Amino acid sequence: MSITGNAWRFTTPNQGSCQNETAVWTSAPIEISSLTEISLFYSTTGSNSTIVPNITNGSLSGSSFTPDVGATTTQISFTINITKKNRYRQIDDVVLTGILSCPDTDGDGVCDGDEVDGCTDSTACNYNTAATDDDGSCAYATGCDYCSGETDGTGTVLDGSTLVPFEFTLT
Repeated sequence: MSITGNAWRFTTPNQGSCQNETAVWTSAPIEISSLTEISLFYSTTGSNSTIVPNITNGSLSGSSFTPDVGATTTQISFTINITKKNRYRQIDDVVLTGILSCPDTDGDGVCDGDEVDGCTDSTACNYNTAATDDDGSCAYATGCDYCSGETDGTGTVLDGSTLVPFEFTLT
């Protein structure tokens, strides 16, 4: 599971002789209840600074994370201390990986017991935003037909030829 592919760049102000700046970046809560063998990976660029990673609800040793008993979520934070003028430190490609601790026969990262069958094509009339497995039931509007608009799997194709014409007068 990739937390982000973005980068964060922290710099010291371009003034004064030497600066000692601290910045902290914290992720949103991350669901970990169905993961085992969790590891944290990231890369950095820059110099004259230290980066200290921390993960809540468990312990981090090197890149290996051991969740506390009963923990279902975690948050990653990085504390960056930059110690010289005109210096920066950048964090790239923060990735938290783990192995699902439940059966996942189709390999999509969703436990078999949590799978939802339905139409997964957002252009279909019966698209289901909760569906994790496409069951082949997608229905599409063609010609003058149109979709009813629901996105919970109950949407239908409506017959566009039965529209009632209306009259109007231009003045």
